[in-house]
Amino acid sequence: MVAKKDSKWINLFFDIIEKAYLGKEFIYGAETFRLQPTLVRPADFHRRTFGSSLTSYESLLKALDPNFKTLASSEVYRVRTGWIAQGIRGYNGHKIRRIKVDGDIFLIPDLSKRPSVAIDTSGFEYNDTVIVICHIPDYEGAYFFLEEHLKLTKDHYKKEFHWWKLNSAYKQDLIKKFRLILSICCDGLLVVKTNALNDRRGKIENLFKNLIEGCFSGYRSIRRFTKRGLARLVHNYGGYCSRRFYGCSRCFQHSIIDHIVSIYENIFPFLHF
Repeated sequence: MVAKKDSKWINLFFDIIEKAYLGKEFIYGAETFRLQPTLVRPADFHRRTFGSSLTSYESLLKALDPNFKTLASSEVYRVRTGWIAQGIRGYNGHKIRRIKVDGDIFLIPDLSKRPSVAIDTSGFEYNDTVIVICHIPDYEGAYFFLEEHLKLTKDHYKKEFHWWKLNSAYKQDLIKKFRLILSICCDGLLVVKTNALNDRRGKIENLFKNLIEGCFSGYRSIRRFTKRGLARLVHNYGGYCSRRFYGCSRCFQHSIIDHIVSIYENIFPFLHF
């Protein structure tokens, strides 16, 4: 529990994370800081040295009360009761995520506050199809990152991002930042390459169920951790389904993800969903 005298500091902590990520105007004291979309690091909150040419975000950090910085140097990192730990659980309407990429740690707001599972497909060589089932921890935050942080162009009709529509500079930037992008936008991927969709018979739901079961048949000990991890990810999901699957007998995506959960429950009866 946070003492009343310290509650203003933890709220300031979360406000900075959210408004820096969103690139919003931030009013602190008598000053107004016009922030650009920024990824916040834990060490930023007790940073005390700055260069001569500052961004708006760095100017805000420099202006922070020294008492806040002193408290932040310890409270940010406490394992169970620290500000990061409380933000991950959810605190006073705030929720954050902590991601680690190549040794760098970032704190980003959880805007949608609910995970989603997306199913999509893409054509591949030799008439194969790549099927992707993706766990998205925060679809609103992911979309914002792609649109505002990376400045990716999108289809104005469908409001979607398409790799084939990007120029070479954007593609090179995405490849360079791929680990960061994946960490922010996705917690888990199940990717299946198959030709089973070319001449399918019967219900497509049954085809997908067979493909999923095939992915996890055999090599039980090797794939145990993967199956358990994905099981936790699909719990309490929302969902998105590719347009090509509209018109199925029921919501196709819910049917498929429900089946994934049932597979995991049979393998791991001690997991609760």
